[in-house]
Amino acid sequence: YRETKVIRSFAIVLDTSGSVDRSLLEKFLQKTYDCLLSEESFAGRFAVHIVQADCKVQSDICIHSAQELQEYLRALTIRGRGGTDFHPALEYVEKLQKEVPAWALKVVFSEDDDGVKIV
Repeated sequence: YRETKVIRSFAIVLDTSGSVDRSLLEKFLQKTYDCLLSEESFAGRFAVHIVQADCKVQSDICIHSAQELQEYLRALTIRGRGGTDFHPALEYVEKLQKEVPAWALKVVFSEDDDGVKIV
């Protein structure tokens, strides 16, 4: 018998401002999808909020399975393309955090070195 902690809900905030390349967003979401399929840390059913934001929150789609995420990727529509101000997005995630169990963790992906920084 082994107790395993699983992730049941989390949020991804995508910077959809005009300075971010669509292919980078697609690449990031594909890597997220691959992680969800390969990691035992994720529950079979989960709630992933995919929040698109530029200078305001443009959309929040809640995904509940790997199949839904695959469908989301297939029909991906980037909303925004304006200026960059993450304050509204961070406030929105804080609001979500108050409505669900504590799960927020800030992770920054850098295109330059393909590295990950957890804040």
